[in-house]
Amino acid sequence: MTDLTPTLTGVASTFLAYTAGHALVDRVWQVAAPARYASLSRRDRIYLAEKVSSSVNAVVVSALGAATIFGRRGEYSNDLMHAYPLSAHHAFVHLCGYTIYDLGTMWMQGGDHWSMWVHHIMSAYGTSLIMYYKNPSFFPLLFGVSEITALANNVVWYLQTLRPSSRSLPYVLMGRAIMFTVARVWIGPYALMRMLAHAEWSPRKLVAQWFEDPDMSRVASVLTLVNVLTIAYFNVGWTIAVWKLAIRGWNKSSKVSSTAEKRHQ
Repeated sequence: MTDLTPTLTGVASTFLAYTAGHALVDRVWQVAAPARYASLSRRDRIYLAEKVSSSVNAVVVSALGAATIFGRRGEYSNDLMHAYPLSAHHAFVHLCGYTIYDLGTMWMQGGDHWSMWVHHIMSAYGTSLIMYYKNPSFFPLLFGVSEITALANNVVWYLQTLRPSSRSLPYVLMGRAIMFTVARVWIGPYALMRMLAHAEWSPRKLVAQWFEDPDMSRVASVLTLVNVLTIAYFNVGWTIAVWKLAIRGWNKSSKVSSTAEKRHQ
């Protein structure tokens, strides 16, 4: 039986590191900008530190995912369904520990959209299953690449919260929409394409690979497919939402600029 102690230790260490980092960043804000900190709601005070943790996780997980999947070594080029590279394991350990921490911040804040709860819960049980069964690791790791969009979300949040009248906000909103389009929309179709290509474009072989392979856990297979389809759907929905916000922000900025010009004429 596989010794899970190193994995559990890694997850716990990551969780504790993010928790300690959160407390440190929160304290820095209290000392460096006490008046600004006090003016924020409890939810936003939590976000001040959580956004730093979120940015670190985004960089680590997306970098590990991209390097493992698209790197020169081609970790999954010969075996899409059973390969379990060490770098993938590190990404899952990190993401699992971070997700547990982030679920705690979401619970303390309240008010998050239901899709974010589903996304985080899926990340928690999805990484746990893959770390235990070790396959099929390619697909959850692929979706980890899109975590990089958290950076754009966080920049937007800081501007909207701390500098809501900033003239750069419309450009940042547009940048976020572009980043979501580049990093999220293609993930679902690409995952499906890789599935079908690995099965030689045969629906019968596809079913056999996912549900008849004795080396594949049925639980892991089913829940991984559920995660892939659900997050692929969310990726499109989230991208549409950020584009709507970007266009709304851009139009609002244009109207303000036009009004200001008329006043000076």
